[in-house]
Amino acid sequence: LIAEGVTTGETVTAALQGLEQAGASRRVLGLPVGPPEVVARLGEAADEVVCLATPAPFHAVGLWYRDFAQTRDAEVVELLQDAGRRTARRGGDEPYGPDETPSAADRPG
Repeated sequence: LIAEGVTTGETVTAALQGLEQAGASRRVLGLPVGPPEVVARLGEAADEVVCLATPAPFHAVGLWYRDFAQTRDAEVVELLQDAGRRTARRGGDEPYGPDETPSAADRPG
């Protein structure tokens, strides 16, 4: 599970519980930033938590981004459709091969 960051951790906790109820064999949470006490608590809800920064004091997730603008629903749909097309063309489960990485040129719009 990947999140753009956490403040209270409530939404991520609910998502982790949903994964557990769905039968996930392992729940790994990736975060770029979160308050130290929340990240520690999330460690109890996930099998593993990887968080790049746990600043104290913590004020807001958006302060840690150059651009924290909302992603339009249409852009999300385009990105998911593009990933689906790439996966279908490759005939596999992954939209990118081992020597490929997504770049800004791959993004619609």
